[in-house]
Amino acid sequence: VFVDRHPPLHKRAILVRPRDGIHFWQHLLYMIGLRKSLPPMGRYTWYEKFDYIGLLWGIGVMGVTGMSMLYMDVVLHWVPMSWLQVLWAAHSEEAMLATLFLLVIHMYHVHFNPEKFPLGLTWLNGKISREEMEKYHPLELEEIERAEREQTEVGNERAESEPSRRPEAEEAPDG
Repeated sequence: VFVDRHPPLHKRAILVRPRDGIHFWQHLLYMIGLRKSLPPMGRYTWYEKFDYIGLLWGIGVMGVTGMSMLYMDVVLHWVPMSWLQVLWAAHSEEAMLATLFLLVIHMYHVHFNPEKFPLGLTWLNGKISREEMEKYHPLELEEIERAEREQTEVGNERAESEPSRRPEAEEAPDG
């Protein structure tokens, strides 16, 4: 039996939702000192989602524009040279945007954030401390703890409903 354990697309945590805009403003207020705590975020923070959207956008733009420049002679059969020049400009601007984004936004949030400096180890071992979970991903931590409680309760109910099975002492064969 095949069971799909992934939620449907509209319920996945990585999709951008309106509350991410709210989290952005709350995080900005926290960064400038007008808010005492970070907004409660789930598995992906608003800036992590921004990272992933930028990655997907960049792959698309760089791929389409790069292929059009690589196969310029084929592309020129369908589009005028002025369009190819626009594609070249889009390609170079996207490359600059991606570089600046990596150097400024990504490097700060992942590597140079004073709370994570000099190096966060999550990217190496896939583990995150409870303190980081409580600060940056409290909604996911609540979800994990709730699931653990439910699993424990189900295990306890199952143990109570099954009759106790004690192995009978085997008699030694008389020999």
